[in-house]
Amino acid sequence: MGFELRKSNVFYPIPKSRTLSANDGENDVVSEDLPPILDAAQVAELLGMNVQMVRRYAREGRLPAYKLPGGRTFKFFRDEIFEFVRSHPVIADLDDADARL
Repeated sequence: MGFELRKSNVFYPIPKSRTLSANDGENDVVSEDLPPILDAAQVAELLGMNVQMVRRYAREGRLPAYKLPGGRTFKFFRDEIFEFVRSHPVIADLDDADARL
């Protein structure tokens, strides 16, 4: 189930078939489908993570996050989350691959 964007009192579901791509500027999730500022639940849904882990990563500085003065909730810029994912590609460990053969 994808999270829903709220515009006034109407919800717009994001189809599950859309995924985040590592292509520069060519995301399968179109930027207009997500608000420019996300909360922890939206980031968790986008990254397939638990909300508590997103908050922990934000506290530890592992995810780019912001808090408003006096605020308790984390806010995330959509473009910074996309860039964070792009900057952490999965690279096959050749030693592990050779060991399995």
